[in-house]
Amino acid sequence: KAAFRLPILLGLENGIVPTKLEISYTAPIIDAYLAESQPVINSIKPLHGSSSGNEWIQIHGVGFINRKKLTCVFGDLESEDTIFISSSEIVCKTPKHLPGSVSFGVNNGVSSPENATLNWKFTFVPDAL
Repeated sequence: KAAFRLPILLGLENGIVPTKLEISYTAPIIDAYLAESQPVINSIKPLHGSSSGNEWIQIHGVGFINRKKLTCVFGDLESEDTIFISSSEIVCKTPKHLPGSVSFGVNNGVSSPENATLNWKFTFVPDAL
Protein backbone atom coordinates (compact mmCIF):
# COMPACT_ATOMS: atom_id res chain seq x y z
CA LYS A 1 0.00 0.00 0.00
CA ALA A 2 1.05 3.59 -0.59
CA ALA A 3 0.39 6.51 1.76
CA PHE A 4 -0.41 9.96 0.42
CA ARG A 5 -0.61 13.36 2.11
CA LEU A 6 -2.20 16.22 0.23
CA PRO A 7 -2.05 19.78 1.59
CA ILE A 8 -5.21 21.88 1.46
CA LEU A 9 -4.72 25.23 -0.25
CA LEU A 10 -7.18 28.11 -0.49
CA GLY A 11 -7.53 29.91 -3.80
CA LEU A 12 -8.30 33.56 -3.05
CA GLU A 13 -8.57 36.56 -5.36
CA ASN A 14 -5.09 37.73 -4.46
CA GLY A 15 -3.43 34.27 -4.71
CA ILE A 16 -3.17 30.86 -3.14
CA VAL A 17 -2.92 30.62 0.62
CA PRO A 18 -1.63 27.42 2.28
CA THR A 19 -3.45 26.11 5.34
CA LYS A 20 -2.18 23.81 8.05
CA LEU A 21 -4.73 21.21 6.97
CA GLU A 22 -4.06 18.13 4.88
CA ILE A 23 -5.78 15.01 3.67
CA SER A 24 -4.07 11.67 4.32
CA TYR A 25 -5.07 8.34 2.82
CA THR A 26 -3.68 4.93 2.03
CA ALA A 27 -4.24 3.23 -1.32
CA PRO A 28 -3.16 -0.05 -2.89
CA ILE A 29 -0.22 0.16 -5.26
CA ILE A 30 -1.46 0.01 -8.82
CA ASP A 31 -0.31 -2.99 -10.88
CA ALA A 32 0.15 -0.80 -13.96
CA TYR A 33 2.84 1.12 -12.10
CA LEU A 34 4.55 -2.06 -10.90
CA ALA A 35 4.54 -3.56 -14.40
CA GLU A 36 6.99 -0.89 -15.44
CA SER A 37 9.35 -1.72 -12.59
CA GLN A 38 10.71 -5.16 -13.40
CA PRO A 39 13.58 -6.21 -11.11
CA VAL A 40 17.27 -5.88 -11.94
CA ILE A 41 19.37 -9.03 -11.46
CA ASN A 42 22.91 -8.63 -10.11
CA SER A 43 23.89 -12.30 -9.70
CA ILE A 44 22.66 -15.87 -10.08
CA LYS A 45 24.22 -18.80 -8.19
CA PRO A 46 24.81 -21.24 -9.69
CA LEU A 47 24.65 -20.32 -13.38
CA HIS A 48 24.07 -23.96 -14.40
CA GLY A 49 22.06 -26.93 -13.25
CA SER A 50 20.82 -30.40 -14.12
CA SER A 51 18.52 -30.79 -17.10
CA SER A 52 16.30 -32.85 -14.75
CA GLY A 53 15.51 -29.60 -12.94
CA ASN A 54 14.29 -29.51 -9.35
CA GLU A 55 17.39 -27.61 -8.11
CA TRP A 56 17.33 -24.37 -6.13
CA ILE A 57 19.17 -21.31 -7.43
CA GLN A 58 19.75 -18.02 -5.63
CA ILE A 59 19.16 -14.67 -7.34
CA HIS A 60 20.38 -11.33 -5.98
CA GLY A 61 19.27 -8.01 -7.39
CA VAL A 62 17.05 -5.00 -6.81
CA GLY A 63 13.28 -4.59 -6.93
CA PHE A 64 11.86 -8.05 -6.25
CA ILE A 65 8.22 -7.81 -5.11
CA ASN A 66 6.59 -10.34 -2.77
CA ARG A 67 3.66 -11.50 -4.90
CA LYS A 68 2.09 -14.88 -5.64
CA LYS A 69 3.04 -14.60 -9.30
CA LEU A 70 6.73 -13.75 -8.69
CA THR A 71 8.63 -16.20 -10.89
CA CYS A 72 11.94 -17.01 -12.52
CA VAL A 73 11.79 -17.39 -16.29
CA PHE A 74 14.07 -19.90 -18.05
CA GLY A 75 13.67 -19.23 -21.79
CA ASP A 76 9.97 -19.90 -22.31
CA LEU A 77 9.50 -21.87 -19.06
CA GLU A 78 8.63 -20.54 -15.61
CA SER A 79 9.92 -21.94 -12.34
CA GLU A 80 7.40 -24.00 -10.40
CA ASP A 81 8.58 -22.66 -7.04
CA THR A 82 9.88 -19.17 -6.30
CA ILE A 83 10.46 -17.95 -2.75
CA PHE A 84 10.73 -14.27 -1.87
CA ILE A 85 13.47 -13.65 0.70
CA SER A 86 13.72 -9.86 0.42
CA SER A 87 13.47 -7.10 -2.19
CA SER A 88 17.08 -7.97 -3.08
CA GLU A 89 17.01 -11.79 -2.90
CA ILE A 90 14.85 -14.68 -4.13
CA VAL A 91 15.37 -18.40 -4.67
CA CYS A 92 13.69 -20.51 -7.30
CA LYS A 93 13.57 -24.13 -8.39
CA THR A 94 14.77 -24.96 -11.89
CA PRO A 95 12.33 -26.62 -14.31
CA LYS A 96 13.09 -29.74 -16.35
CA HIS A 97 14.74 -28.64 -19.63
CA LEU A 98 16.79 -30.05 -22.49
CA PRO A 99 20.55 -29.48 -22.07
CA GLY A 100 21.79 -26.11 -23.31
CA SER A 101 21.82 -22.39 -22.48
CA VAL A 102 18.62 -20.38 -22.17
CA SER A 103 17.83 -16.76 -21.46
CA PHE A 104 17.01 -16.11 -17.80
CA GLY A 105 15.07 -13.40 -15.99
CA VAL A 106 12.66 -12.67 -13.16
CA ASN A 107 9.08 -11.48 -13.48
CA ASN A 108 7.55 -9.65 -10.52
CA GLY A 109 4.19 -11.15 -11.42
CA VAL A 110 2.55 -7.97 -12.62
CA SER A 111 2.78 -8.71 -16.32
CA SER A 112 2.93 -11.82 -18.47
CA PRO A 113 6.17 -13.87 -18.35
CA GLU A 114 7.13 -12.87 -21.88
CA ASN A 115 7.55 -9.31 -20.57
CA ALA A 116 10.33 -10.35 -18.18
CA THR A 117 13.76 -8.93 -19.00
CA LEU A 118 15.77 -12.00 -19.97
CA ASN A 119 19.29 -10.57 -19.99
CA TRP A 120 21.07 -13.41 -18.16
CA LYS A 121 21.94 -16.95 -19.30
CA PHE A 122 21.35 -20.18 -17.41
CA THR A 123 22.82 -23.48 -18.67
CA PHE A 124 21.09 -26.83 -18.26
CA VAL A 125 23.70 -29.63 -18.26
CA PRO A 126 23.05 -33.29 -19.08
CA ASP A 127 22.51 -35.58 -16.11
CA ALA A 128 25.48 -37.74 -15.13
CA LEU A 129 25.12 -41.40 -16.05
